[in-house]
Amino acid sequence: MNKNKNKIKVTFVGTNSEDVTGSMTLIEFNNKKILLEAGLFQSGSPIEEYKNNSRRLGFNPRDVDYIFIGHTHMDHAGMLPRLYAMGCTAKIIAPRNTSVLYNKIIRNSLSCILETCDIVHKEHGISTRPIYNTDDIENTLNNMHEYGYNDIIKLDDEVSFKFIPSGHVIASAQILLIINNNNHIKKFLYTSDLGNINLYKPYVTEFERCEKADLVIGECTYSGVDKYITQKYRDKDMEKIETVISKTVSDKGKVLIASFSFDRLPTIITAVYLKFKDNKDFDTDVYIDTPLGMDLCREYPKILTGEDLALWEDVMNWKFLHFVKSHKDSLSLQASRKPMVVIASSGFMDAGRSKVWAKSIIPRSNNHIIFIGFCNENSLAYKIKNPKKYPKIKIDRGNYKNRCGITDLKSFSSHMQKKDLLDYYSSINSEKIALVHSDFDNKCKFAKELQLEVSKKNNTSKVVPVNKSTIIYI
Repeated sequence: MNKNKNKIKVTFVGTNSEDVTGSMTLIEFNNKKILLEAGLFQSGSPIEEYKNNSRRLGFNPRDVDYIFIGHTHMDHAGMLPRLYAMGCTAKIIAPRNTSVLYNKIIRNSLSCILETCDIVHKEHGISTRPIYNTDDIENTLNNMHEYGYNDIIKLDDEVSFKFIPSGHVIASAQILLIINNNNHIKKFLYTSDLGNINLYKPYVTEFERCEKADLVIGECTYSGVDKYITQKYRDKDMEKIETVISKTVSDKGKVLIASFSFDRLPTIITAVYLKFKDNKDFDTDVYIDTPLGMDLCREYPKILTGEDLALWEDVMNWKFLHFVKSHKDSLSLQASRKPMVVIASSGFMDAGRSKVWAKSIIPRSNNHIIFIGFCNENSLAYKIKNPKKYPKIKIDRGNYKNRCGITDLKSFSSHMQKKDLLDYYSSINSEKIALVHSDFDNKCKFAKELQLEVSKKNNTSKVVPVNKSTIIYI
């Protein structure tokens, strides 16, 4: 007799089972299938990304009843259109204001996927095709249903849920899934990504705790990082922004701030505004040069309310802030000798306008690049950050001396710190805590630390470091 026959089955079908990308978890019971997120694998390697994102999924998308999304980062929601390309008809359950942001981001993601296909074909001779098209995007958006925070919503007789603020990015949530399995109620907390609770972050709803769940599926992106980022680090970073911009401008140079378009861009624009808005000596133009970022900025007034909306309107009306309207205008600014601040995407500098800007920025010692957070070793940003190892850098068809100044900000990451992860997870009254969204070695080490914290609080949760073969029954 199968002792798990009437239990709820949880399998970890995404690459976040052993990595920090590609979130996807499958829940099955009573012939019903629920997917917790559907994220793209992202690595900076076109061939790795193509192989992973076009792989066999391990389930039939046609059989999925509901898909829950915590937020719109592509490693959490970028695979959705592929599921609909494969015949999925599921309802997508998302936090309020998701679709207005997702509509912009997913179309940009398709452009990146098409570019990846071209690179794979040219460099590896593999015939490729995109994993979805614009029709699949439309189908995805048509199946998206949005809900606010902290209300229990009943979807059918077996499935209810509640969104709990995660504090990660705008329109982001933890998912408390409530399942009635043959009159046995089970609760699943899926954290998606959690925000750093020690820092003020404009435009983002503050993190709230969940107190009880039978199974916690928790991210542990920063489980291997012992440094504790507090407001002190943010204050230092704000001082760095002021010092770098003031000195570089006085030296007749340009400051490039490499930023991701979604969430990070509005945060850094606001930081620059707050630092210089009352400085009567400041007279430097600040240019936003990222098409996706500008599109998202235009959507914020539709989303924000109250003090957040008032602050955003002040930022957008700042006389020194300008949107770069065209690629031609961007090239003109790059050729100009006028001191300026430019905020461009992407943060890794492997694509987008920041990559193009790098050609004119890095050869000149009076220029400066400000980086915001982690970048992988395959990226252009990593090479620029390491001039001793990479004194010359190839960008497209040219080679450029790596001479510009470099500053790396530490406080703008939007992930919960290790200390706070330990405190939060060990405080939840749960049967099991399954750790995802980190490499397996880090999860194993973190699992031991977390198990100790659980014991200190006289809780009985069992901590499980997930890998791709893990199956949990509840």
